[in-house]
Amino acid sequence: MLRKKSEINLPGLEDILKGSLFKRYVKCGKRHCRCKEGELHGPYFYFSYIKDKKIYQIYIPKSKVKEVKRKLKNYDNLIRFFEEMNFLNVKKLKGGKNVKGKNSAKK
Repeated sequence: MLRKKSEINLPGLEDILKGSLFKRYVKCGKRHCRCKEGELHGPYFYFSYIKDKKIYQIYIPKSKVKEVKRKLKNYDNLIRFFEEMNFLNVKKLKGGKNVKGKNSAKK
């Protein structure tokens, strides 16, 4: 169903992130540390993204984790919105008929 203009609330470009947020627990390597026995340090949060076929990771302080999660969700919502708009535009191209899979083209 097509949304009304008033229902569309797109984030600004500064409020989207494409990538993943993950936790990491680590051993420090000190001889008598608790992590030697399995009680690892952490969690430490990292943001991972791909650029030019290379994976990058950035440490994210706990104070910024909520912000990063929000920006990742904004990205997902934006992609979902564009997919919905594309589907509706394809449907219009077909004269309002239902859009089917790739093997449904008539010959």
